[in-house]
Amino acid sequence: MNRALRPLSDVSDHIAARSVSATEPISLAGVPSEIAPLVESMNGLIVKLRTTVEAQKRFVADAAHELRTPLAAMQIEVDNLGGVATGVQNARVAALAAGVRRASALTNQLLELARLDEPGVASHVTFDLGALLLDCVSVHAPLADRKGVDLGMNAVPAISIFGIEGEARSLFANLIENAVRYAPPGGKVDISLDGRDGGFVATIVDTGPGLPEGAETRVFDRFYRGASCDSEGTGLGLAIARRVAERHGFALSVEDRRDGVSGVVARVSGRVSHGYPSS
Repeated sequence: MNRALRPLSDVSDHIAARSVSATEPISLAGVPSEIAPLVESMNGLIVKLRTTVEAQKRFVADAAHELRTPLAAMQIEVDNLGGVATGVQNARVAALAAGVRRASALTNQLLELARLDEPGVASHVTFDLGALLLDCVSVHAPLADRKGVDLGMNAVPAISIFGIEGEARSLFANLIENAVRYAPPGGKVDISLDGRDGGFVATIVDTGPGLPEGAETRVFDRFYRGASCDSEGTGLGLAIARRVAERHGFALSVEDRRDGVSGVVARVSGRVSHGYPSS
């Protein structure tokens, strides 16, 4: 009986091992003739599902692309209004400007997610991860300064990784921006980069409110926003970070701090290219 059912078990194990993102048909090689029609029907369903998902992705990407032009025009008009508004109008123009900025950020992030959902075509290069992180810190320093957040970084020198530099920049920029936005005025965001065991570990720690109860399983969901922060966020930053991590084979985690201090720690780890000091 075991020998007779082994081909069926092999097919079952192969299907169970498939990734949720797998879109290729199930191979018919070695499939018993008795269940071949069933596997062919599954393949037909996979093709239909793939077509539907691709159509949805194209719709989101096209809609986001079309929104960029009217939003840019709205931003120009809002900027023009800011120069002539007075009194109560200033507050209304400021609220309108914030809404336009958030809509523009959402549109840009939807386009970025659409690009990340496509197979990787960008060139992989070796780049200095420490320099990239430092650049991300400098970009977010004005936001931290406006909020009164102490933003700092500590990194060992010469840690190089192999990957798509623009995507890695997006990953860390989203994690740092998230930490700064959730940190309260007077809070801290500490970034560290270490080399260990032929790999790297980058850590972003904040002193924000921490994750709401039950958020651990949802923080990477698209459009999910945890504890309240400023209104500029879109709920897509961590989804983008996870997608980039998946494409590069990085391990990414976001969880509450365990040192008795309120806040969140985001950790990214992966393999280095060359040239880091062992710890």
